[in-house]
Amino acid sequence: MATKRTPTQRLELFVVKVEDLVGRRGLAEKTVRARATIRFGQTLEAKFDTGDDEDFRSILMAVRPFMSEKEDVYFYSVLKTFDAHVVDAALRDEVRLVKAEWQRIWAGGVHIGMGAKIYDPLGAWKLLINGTYFHSDVDLEEEYKALPHEFRLHLGVSVASAVLLSAPLLDHVRQKVLRAFELDAVRDTFVRASKTRIG
Repeated sequence: MATKRTPTQRLELFVVKVEDLVGRRGLAEKTVRARATIRFGQTLEAKFDTGDDEDFRSILMAVRPFMSEKEDVYFYSVLKTFDAHVVDAALRDEVRLVKAEWQRIWAGGVHIGMGAKIYDPLGAWKLLINGTYFHSDVDLEEEYKALPHEFRLHLGVSVASAVLLSAPLLDHVRQKVLRAFELDAVRDTFVRASKTRIG
């Protein structure tokens, strides 16, 4: 839940949360993967694999704060905070480049459909997180339960792929935040009006 943390405190918390994420076994020991094998023959055979399920769930829990607008470390808010409160223009420019890549991962990637419904990786994330792992949305829970088993597995691979691609981006921004702190380049007052739009 978002609080009244200062920009400095928010960026410090972001560093801690990213370090927690990249240190989790699923990433550190590569026990989580995103593998889809589809064979065409007389019948269509599809296999979907996200690796160790417990580690996958652990990583989803660690990524969740970066994806939730209600959190202090919501990724777009972190980018906006960095853009508005870091005095080093070169660092700001480097971090700005990450936004497009983040959007490419979550809005681009593989779109999978069932009937008229199409899920991009972000839609698959919302369905998986709120409809099965945390059951915070009854409608999404029902939507998820109505999907065929193989399709649910495909959603899991889509989300695992996006998460595995996102983790290095989060870590890249973490390193830039640490560099800004080293340079004493973070201010709690506005340095400039941020050009970074949320979302």
